[in-house]
Order: sequence, then structure tokens, then C-alpha cells
Amino acid sequence: MTDMGRLLKEQMESFSVQIQQVMAVNVQQQETLRQVVATRLQQIQEDNTKRLEQMRATVDEKLQGTLEAKLGEEAKRLEEEKKVLSEKIGAYDNYKDNVRKQAQYFTSMPPKAAVDRLAKLDELLAIDILRQIDRTAEEQGKASIVPYFLSLMDPEKAASIQRKMTKMGGQEG
Repeated sequence: MTDMGRLLKEQMESFSVQIQQVMAVNVQQQETLRQVVATRLQQIQEDNTKRLEQMRATVDEKLQGTLEAKLGEEAKRLEEEKKVLSEKIGAYDNYKDNVRKQAQYFTSMPPKAAVDRLAKLDELLAIDILRQIDRTAEEQGKASIVPYFLSLMDPEKAASIQRKMTKMGGQEG
């Protein structure tokens, strides 16, 4: 039995060595696998970081382009509005100058002829002219001829003009 025991013992030791070798190989393979996975994970993270940065850069470029386009459009729109406003101011200034001239013409002609012409005008224009006549008389320290003009007008027309002048207040023409 000693031979058999010794044989068994040798086989056990042989198996033990083989198991230890297999375990060592397994540990080494696991470590290699862990390193490969860790390396690959780091590569994926770096790749994802690069892609994220590229996406951010692309989004930033598109946003910048969109923002610049919108700002350009807004600047163009504001420039157009400025142009329109300037034209309207010019037209208004021209209108005021024309009303001033018309007021001079009406005060220079015979009152009955002036009233006949005023009655044929659009009432708002007539009101602007009458108000300018009032302002000019006030600036010159004279009495206004407007009440006299209104007394020569058809009573209905005069009442309509006076009603509108009252509703509009003392607006500048």
C-alpha cells in the first residue's frame, strides 16, 4: 500500500501543481482582460469626449451663424424702420411748413374768400391751418382772425370744425 499511497500522493501533488498553474493562468488572463477592458473603456471615454466637443463646436458654430443671421436681419429691419421714420418726419416737417404757408395765404386774402376756400378743405387740414393762424397771431402779439373766419362760415360747418378742434385739444399741427 505504500506504493499506492505514494502514487496517489504524487498524483495529488501533480494535480495540485496543475490546478495552481491553471489558477495562475486564470489570474493572469483575468488581469489581462481587466487591463484590456480598462484600456478600451478609457478609449471609449476619450472618444466620447472628443465627439462631445465636436458636437459642442458644431452647435456653437450653428448657433453663432443663426445669431449673426438674426442680428443681421434685425439690423436691416431697424435700418428700414429708421428710413421710414425719417421719411415720415420729413413729410411731417414738410406738412407743417405747408400748413404755415397756407395759414399765411389765408390771412393775406379777403376773409370771405379765405372762408369759402377753408370750407372746401378736409376739416382736419382746415383745423391745422386755423390753429397755425392762432399760433402766428399769438407769436406776433395780435388778436387771431380765426373767430371771425368761423363766424363767416356756414354754421353747421363751423360747429363741426369747432367740435373737432375741441376733441383734438390744442395739438400742434
